[in-house]
Order: sequence, then structure tokens, then C-alpha cells
Amino acid sequence: MPSGSESSNRVSLAALALLIAIAVVRVLSFETTTSQGVDEPGHLAAGLELLEKHTYVLDPLHPPLAREAMALPLYVAGERLPKFAQAERRPGGYTEVGNAILYGDGHYRRNLLLARCGVLPFLCLAVLCVFFWTKRLFGTLAACLAAFLFSTLPSVLAFSSMAYTDLPAMSTQFACLFAFALWLDKPTTWRTVFFGITAGLAISTKFTSFIYLPAAGLAMLLVRVWIASAGLKEWTAKAAVRFAAALVIAFVILWGSYGLSIGHLQEALEVAPGAIPWLGTSPQASLPTFQHFPGPLRNLAMGLLRSDPPVPAPDLLRGIQEARLLKQSAPASYLFGHERAGGWWFFFPVALALKTPTPFILLGIVGLVYTLWARRREWAALLPVTAATAVLIVTMFIGYKVGTRHVLVVLPLASILGGAGAAQLWKIPAIHPLWGRASLCLLLGWQTVSTVEAQSDFLAYFNELAPRDPSRALVKGCDLDCGQDIFKLSHELQARSVRHVKIAMWGTADLSESGLPAVEVLPPYQPVGGWIAVSVRSLRTGQVVFVEKGVVHAYVYPPDALSWVERYPPVARVGKTILLYYLPEKSEKISAPASQ
Repeated sequence: MPSGSESSNRVSLAALALLIAIAVVRVLSFETTTSQGVDEPGHLAAGLELLEKHTYVLDPLHPPLAREAMALPLYVAGERLPKFAQAERRPGGYTEVGNAILYGDGHYRRNLLLARCGVLPFLCLAVLCVFFWTKRLFGTLAACLAAFLFSTLPSVLAFSSMAYTDLPAMSTQFACLFAFALWLDKPTTWRTVFFGITAGLAISTKFTSFIYLPAAGLAMLLVRVWIASAGLKEWTAKAAVRFAAALVIAFVILWGSYGLSIGHLQEALEVAPGAIPWLGTSPQASLPTFQHFPGPLRNLAMGLLRSDPPVPAPDLLRGIQEARLLKQSAPASYLFGHERAGGWWFFFPVALALKTPTPFILLGIVGLVYTLWARRREWAALLPVTAATAVLIVTMFIGYKVGTRHVLVVLPLASILGGAGAAQLWKIPAIHPLWGRASLCLLLGWQTVSTVEAQSDFLAYFNELAPRDPSRALVKGCDLDCGQDIFKLSHELQARSVRHVKIAMWGTADLSESGLPAVEVLPPYQPVGGWIAVSVRSLRTGQVVFVEKGVVHAYVYPPDALSWVERYPPVARVGKTILLYYLPEKSEKISAPASQ
């Protein structure tokens, strides 16, 4: 006969398996009704390029691991790069290549589903890590509740349903933090290997790992040293060597994700031949100046550039350079109807507060209070909140504040706190413990209702704190509009027998392959008649991007250029992101403001 603990373990593992299965089924059902997100073609093109050609030229902005995982099912199914993919790299080129892959053989829906299935293993990994880390800290009940909370989060399900790098990055970064927490406890050989592997996977998935992991890791280490200083010298002697070994393992995995490629430094930094002045030619614009480096490091960097040594994974250096330039450009962030270059320091905390179910937040607060009060002397119990806090603090100082998908790693860390808070409500010692259990049941029921209501569009979920029109709070970075409603627009227009429509859209699905009628770009400041379809991102920001017959079209209007349509009631709201109008034919125009 199995013991009570063995029986409890079996039940908890069965519950965990059921939660994962439900999440996967929900993701797959969402995938079949959602058209491609804006960045999906680019990710697939880059991943398939590396699998097929062993080059990484189309778009090195992100490390390749997640992209390879998403492109692998397509590669196995026989999909290959189109011939024109060998053309020179240019803005939008990777989208055109990706769309040619998706649409090329007439199996668009199948190809899109195959690509998105490459994300599902990362979802399973994240749920497993949430369960086992929570169980280690707070017990089996808390682990099951944490896994339930995490696997029902709309943001998690949304990016598990799309071929984006964000869910894989969240999963591998969280696994790395879990491995580091184990390693901090006992830096054994196996834990060192596990830590090195997860660190390598995280860095191979997204460059934010270079920011989040050191910040969170340092904060976790400080908590470990501060609270548990006994035996620190012995621990430090063992840890230093093994930490270096973990870094070596991580580098090997990172290099392996780039196919163990080797190139030269000037090639990696895209320095044109003859661009180095002391080689006897005049400098060119492509020469890096390294002005952001301190003086001695600047001289060292210039010396290395001149000697042009061979380097492993040259595409890694090229990607880091592009990511650094992107962050320095400080793209405009959107919050509560305002745009601001570089965003606001509080953008991510506020955005997460709007995009996360309210009962999850409340349970997380309960878990936070319990951890900081009852478990404050146990350093291991403090690590999840420490890591989450460190990540949010470091985001306040970066210049790219667009989209909560970039900080998804906070959600599994918060799920641990939520699980701990939920378990405490169930076990709370009081004169009337029934109140704690009743409160827990109410919050879990609320969470269930929230996640079920979000099934129609996980991406566009907002909680009760958001304004009635969420596009006035958040609209960029796939927090609301990611081009996901093209299928629904096609069905709506076909049902209404529409033969011509004027559009202002934000998406990369090929409109000529999506069952839409003849389209025309909606001009700025010009009321027009007929059928009009406007995406909320285009309406709020003036940005218009769409693809027709394989060609990417992009327009940047002033933010108020399309606001005239709001004077009329829409005929229908298509999905959560497209407003459909029918207006009588007009010839009047609205003059642009003098400031424009």
C-alpha cells in the first residue's frame, strides 16, 4: 500500500498533468482562430534560414533558439526558404520571406499551426518549474494552486499561442532562476550543470537575459549572503569554480545555438572593408566609435577591431549591436492615450497591473505579505519576490518600454507568491477558518471566470482596473492589437457581401491571401464614404502596416489623423481590435492642424 505522502505526490502530479493538458488544449483552440501576429513571419524566416542554410542574416536581432524551435516543425514538414530569400537584408525583408513560407504552398493554416506548436514545449517547461519551485518552498498544495494560477493567465496563454520569442524567453529565464536558487543552496556538480544548461538556453532565446538574469541573480545572491551568512567561506570556495564552469556550459550552448559558427570581428560588427583609418584608408560611416565605453576599454575595443580576430558566433555580436541600437533609439511608448519616446519608468508595473487578472494580483499580495512576515528569515522563500523585484527595477532604466511580453518572466515568479498566498488562505489559523477558505474559493472562481472570458482573445485581455476602452490605456507591443483579427474581419466582410473596403490596419497577414475584398488605404484627415476598417492601434497612433500581394506597406500618420472616424458609430467591432464602419459617400476633407 502506498504511504500517504506517496499518494499525495501522485495526486499532485496527476493534477499538474491535467493543468498542462488543459492549457495546451486551450492554446491550440485559440491558434486556429487567430491570424498571424506582426512579428511571426520574421521569426519563422530567421529560424528556417538557420536550419536550412546555416546562416543568420535575415534578422539577427534575437538569438536563434526559440526561432529554431518554431521553424523546426515547418522544416520537418518540407517547407524551405523561397528563392528570393538570398537577397540582401533590408527592413521588412524578413516579413516578406516569412509570409512566402507561410503562404507558399497553399497550406497557410497548417503552416501557422505547425510554427506555433514549437512554443508548446516551453509552456510545459514553465508550468513544471512553477510547480516544483513552489513545492520546494511552500508545499504541495501551494504548488498545485500556483500551477493553476500560472496556467490560466491570459498573457501566458496568449504568447503560448503565437510563434513569438517571448514565451520561450520567459520559460528559459524562469528555469534559469530556479536552477540558480537550487545552486545557491548547494552548488553540487549536477546543480552546476543544470544551472549552466538553463542559463545557456535563456541567453540563446532572448537578449533580455543579459539584463534580467544578472540583475535577478545578484539580488538573489545578496539575500542568500545577508540572511544565511553561516558557512559562507566554505560555500564561496566551492561556488566560485563551479560558477565559472556553469558559465562555460552556458557559452557552449549559446554558441551551439548559432551552429558553432566562426567569423571575424569586422564582419560581425558589419564594418565595411577599408573602414579602419590606420589601415591606410579613410573611415566610413559603418565604423563603430565605442564612445559609450570608458577610455581604456575604448582603446582595447578599437585595437581588437583593427586586428580583426576570429570570433565565435559572429551573428551573436551583430544581434547584440542591433539590440543595443534599438534600445538607444528609445521607441515611443503608449500609455493612457499618450506617447512618449523611451516611455515612463513605471510603464511595466502599470501595464502588468492592467493585464493580469485581479484575483491573481490579490493572491500575490497575500503571498507577499506572508513571505515577508512569516518566512522573512528563510532566504530561499524570499528568492522569487527578490528576483521579480530586481527585474522590474532594472526595466525602469531601459529605453525600450513597449509591451508586457518583454517582462513575462515576472509572471511565474508572481505565481509562486500567489500559490503561497492561496495555500495560506486555505490553512489560515483563526477562530473562523471557514472565512479564509471561502475567500480562496471566491478568488479561484473569479480567476476561472476571468480566464474563460479571455478565451476569445487572450492577447486583448484586460482586468477590471482598465478603462472601458482598453485602447486608451495600452495598444502597442501586442498588449492589445497584434494584427490577430484578420480572419475575423474576412468572415465579417464576406457575411456582409462587401466588395471594397478602405483600411488602416496594423498587421502582416497578406490581405490578398486572407479572403478580403479589394482594399484601399484610408487617407489621413479625409472623411470618405463606403466600408472602412480601422485597427485600434492605427486609430490611436497613426501607424499603418499591412501586406498585400507579398509586399509590406507602411505609413506613419500623425496620431490624430484617423480620429475623425470616431465621430460615427461603428457598424461592428470585429474581434477586439478592428472597428468596421459604413459611411455615405463624401467629398469633404479635414485640414491637418497647423502644427502638422
